[in-house]
Amino acid sequence: MGVSIFVIVMVVGLAVVVTLTRNRSKNETLSNVQQSGNLAMEMMVNRVETATSYSFTADTSTLTVTSGGKTYQFGRDATLGSIWMTITPGVTTAQRLTSPDVNVTNLIFSGAADSAGSAGAKGYVIIDMTLQSAWAQSSEAPLTLYTTVINQL
Repeated sequence: MGVSIFVIVMVVGLAVVVTLTRNRSKNETLSNVQQSGNLAMEMMVNRVETATSYSFTADTSTLTVTSGGKTYQFGRDATLGSIWMTITPGVTTAQRLTSPDVNVTNLIFSGAADSAGSAGAKGYVIIDMTLQSAWAQSSEAPLTLYTTVINQL
């Protein structure tokens, strides 16, 4: 009887350890996804806030920003599931802004600019992205980040 109680206690203890480990892993994964998305979002927001001009492609998948004498282009690489940036003049190849462990499933740019004046790009840009772990199971919910950036240069 003592052995069976010991076995039951060990099985319950093992189940608790497995559950705690699984939850910790999920929390770390979500934290990594959020951190990667926040860093990419911050880079785009900073460029829009200081932009002298910006525009979107017709399908709203690419944002082009002119700031500080350089042109920055942001978009999503559907094959790699990442957000990329190119800088002209300067880097001629795309730089990845999100971690390889993050899959960006959606990236949309929208907004409006004041085209009446030549003093700058007064207006706003909406950035909407959906991310999840590249290793996510189908039951894991994606993370959506959304912001509106007002440009008043």
